[in-house]
Amino acid sequence: MIRMVIADDELLIRQGLQSISWSDYGIELAGVAANGIEALEMVRSVMPSILLTDIRMPGLDGLKLIRAAKEIVPDIKSILLTGYQDFSYAQTAIHLRAIDYILKPSDPNEIIEVVLKAKKQIEKEEQEKLERENFLRQISCMQDIVRNAVIVKKLDAAQDGGQDGSDADTSGDCPPYPVRNAVIRQVLDYISKRSTPIFCTIHWNR
Repeated sequence: MIRMVIADDELLIRQGLQSISWSDYGIELAGVAANGIEALEMVRSVMPSILLTDIRMPGLDGLKLIRAAKEIVPDIKSILLTGYQDFSYAQTAIHLRAIDYILKPSDPNEIIEVVLKAKKQIEKEEQEKLERENFLRQISCMQDIVRNAVIVKKLDAAQDGGQDGSDADTSGDCPPYPVRNAVIRQVLDYISKRSTPIFCTIHWNR
């Protein structure tokens, strides 16, 4: 589950937020704090992905809390709650890349909707990260295939020419002779037409 920490100095607000069945939405409520300092300690302890915080709190306000939390969890998604309709707060929230800025009193359904918006963004980023890692693994595998194919074919060519292969050029340039494997042949042909590295030029069709 995606972890969330809540920070608000108003007891009734905390109790109301705690009463929501967050687990039904795939959210683990990992901590509830009465002020910014306490919330920051929770962030260090549980490393949440979502921070739902009031702005005006004793000790450490919500905006400073978000800045400090980002130093611990750079990708943390923040949601601001406030009873003050102050434009400067909204500006700072945008600067801090907050998911949303919710005015009190707020409808619980509105808060749930915004938290789910943050959850969806987190899941999207995680999926993109997995796709990038998979892409890099594919590229690494293809590089190994091409490297081995080039070496093998050059050694074969050297043997066909009566040499022992010791003088064969294995610098990695594409050989001017045919390769039996159709996939490798296409890749080598692609590389031979481009001077940039393979990892910069190969594009995978999904």
